[in-house]
Amino acid sequence: MEIVIKGNIFHSHHVEGGLPQGSPISHILFAILTAGLAMWVEVRVECIEGLSFISDLGGVSTRKDVSQVVKKLEAYTAESIQWASW
Repeated sequence: MEIVIKGNIFHSHHVEGGLPQGSPISHILFAILTAGLAMWVEVRVECIEGLSFISDLGGVSTRKDVSQVVKKLEAYTAESIQWASW
């Protein structure tokens, strides 16, 4: 699987460690790990709000035109990748 953003290809990476599926602590660790992500994106991308629920993240933008929403969500994704690269 790969993600393409503005012509940049991001390939998947194999992970050697982790927690078992359904582990009760995984949601807590996920929340701790991603605590700053929404704020990071909201500061850098106007008119977008970062959301999280249990172990899912998302971005919301309301604009008059669908293409404007797509641009905001693409910027959200690019900033999320930048944040995760630290």
